[in-house]
Amino acid sequence: MKTLVWTFLLSTAVVIFAFLSVVYASDEAITLQLRYHPRPPLLEVEGGNLTGFCGTPAVRALERAGISYSLVESPPFRQLALIQSGEGYDCAVGWLKVPDREKIYKYSDPVCDDGAWFVVGHKGSFDKSINKIDDLLKNRRLKLINRRHYSFGAQVDTLAKRYNTNITYIENAEITPQMFEMIHAGRVDYTFVSGLELDYVLKRFKWAASDFILFQPADVAHSSPRYFICSKKVPDEMIRKINEAIQKTTDHPVKTETK
Repeated sequence: MKTLVWTFLLSTAVVIFAFLSVVYASDEAITLQLRYHPRPPLLEVEGGNLTGFCGTPAVRALERAGISYSLVESPPFRQLALIQSGEGYDCAVGWLKVPDREKIYKYSDPVCDDGAWFVVGHKGSFDKSINKIDDLLKNRRLKLINRRHYSFGAQVDTLAKRYNTNITYIENAEITPQMFEMIHAGRVDYTFVSGLELDYVLKRFKWAASDFILFQPADVAHSSPRYFICSKKVPDEMIRKINEAIQKTTDHPVKTETK
């Protein structure tokens, strides 16, 4: 009887060891498909390498974690669809965290944070009484413009849904400049951008700040952290390694978005 028990225990141990060996071996053998879409100054490609305010720390984290990856350019909607399908080891970087997405994707810790939102508005659309996000989004006379499949973060998205905000969605390769052009022409009234992106677009496309109404809403969240989002197929252990590397490669750990 004792012989049978020991035989059973030994067989069980062998099976468990073999299973764990396969798990860890496959974990090390995984090559992430790191999907991106150029969006200067957040995400850029130079010499075949992902750079930019979010791209550079993202790549450093993967390399520090010892994770193999392949860089793949994909439109935003394609990124979301592939990651949601859960069929491959897909991740993308530079996405905001919103409740609906947390049910679908795995999130890393924050990779970068481009700060509080600014409002870029058409000069004929605003008066001095409008200085809060709440006032903007509940005013259906004003038309907000955004990229399709993009978010302004939990604070703005939640209020826009609550007030049924009047939103126009567009799709374009260089979409932020197009949005600015539409605002300047009065075809739409306003959008939200980070200070980092605002400075870049004004300088890159030679607009003056005086061409628009620019202000930071009094009730705006002061942080807009951006993350890796990954498919459910990406192992939790790999996400853990990425998070550890993010903390080690970030001089000042990125804070979670205030709400």
